[in-house]
Amino acid sequence: MTRRSRALGWATLALVMGCAGERRPPLHPLRGARAPDLKGDDVPGSPSARFPREGVIVVVDFWATHCAPCAAALPRLQELERRHPGRVRVIGVSEDDDLDLVPPFVERAGARFSMLWDRGRETSARYGVDRLPETFVIDEAGIVRFVAMGAGDPEALDRAVSSLLDSPPAP
Repeated sequence: MTRRSRALGWATLALVMGCAGERRPPLHPLRGARAPDLKGDDVPGSPSARFPREGVIVVVDFWATHCAPCAAALPRLQELERRHPGRVRVIGVSEDDDLDLVPPFVERAGARFSMLWDRGRETSARYGVDRLPETFVIDEAGIVRFVAMGAGDPEALDRAVSSLLDSPPAP
């Protein structure tokens, strides 16, 4: 066996081994850290998006009107908040450039949860958002426990929220 064919064999083995097995989503740098404050303007027609500091599980969803997966997620997020009144609070954060686009879009989507307009995407930058939608689940102590980057798996979000509801609050 020549050096070249041996090197090719090792490269092929490394490629196969690297692609085999379970693929895990990358860990977001905020996972396990205190959630940054939410700053921006309340979207007209939606409840105030002030961040509750403790005692409630908060789901923060970054989205935009031009994002089809974002639009599909809004009714599911509304249902999540509806199923857990007083225990789960959903806050949508729009990354749209034009605030005038947001209220009619939210109304058509049937989302009645709190909405914030992230003028200049400052909040998105603090959260490290790099794709839409991006959703953060924050526990009752204000710690980020789950991050769904991109369209993701809606059932995974439900499981993350349920696991926090089923466990005792963090000290």
